[in-house]
Amino acid sequence: MIQLFDYYNQETQDLHDSLLAAGYDCPTIVIEANGFLPDDMISPYTYFLGDEEGADHPLFFNQVPVPPFWEITGDHQSARVSDMGEERARIHYASQAKGRLVKQVDWLDKKGQLRLSERYNKQGRCFAKTAYKSAQEAFNTTYYSTDGQERIVENHATGDIILTLDQEPLRIFKSRVDFIRFFLERLDFDLDYILFNSLAFSFLVSHSLTGRAGKDILFWQEPLYDELPGNMQLILGK
Repeated sequence: MIQLFDYYNQETQDLHDSLLAAGYDCPTIVIEANGFLPDDMISPYTYFLGDEEGADHPLFFNQVPVPPFWEITGDHQSARVSDMGEERARIHYASQAKGRLVKQVDWLDKKGQLRLSERYNKQGRCFAKTAYKSAQEAFNTTYYSTDGQERIVENHATGDIILTLDQEPLRIFKSRVDFIRFFLERLDFDLDYILFNSLAFSFLVSHSLTGRAGKDILFWQEPLYDELPGNMQLILGK
């Protein structure tokens, strides 16, 4: 049995805590590459980057590397990087409850458009960078190992994911679902039951794992609109 979630948010944490209280203490996988996951959760993306050494030491907002003479200012909600009064980056915190600890830095071009996002973890390391073709269109994301090597490259236009592991052949996955399935198989998780809370990638992974003698359980925490989503209709039609 595993818990499989798309994102780590308050709904996910509440469900996870409830399952633990009910005695469902099983591996918990969060698909999103979140550098601030609790110690009892794991992401397929960060797993392949290697073990972080040392105690947690998140980056404080005024420790973000910037060019000489650029200025960092911030409050309890967010921070920004400026060059001669011109905004060049926006700094996002892990959470307001944890103080001004850096989770992501969005770098802007001269027109104020998003061009590069850097993601940091609770060890203060930049472990992933996302390049943008436009402010709303991510082109690719590169994930870096603890020794600074390119480990995973995800092309958001094609969906392809390239995984490079030391002393192993290069692997190319045609979708995120294929990549997650490889991760689950590599770690040899017991997949007799999958507990999930989203009709997005966690559902698609569950749906793709055919031929198993087990049952999966959806804890639906998403908004309900006028019509049931297609994936929900697929579940109910089985």
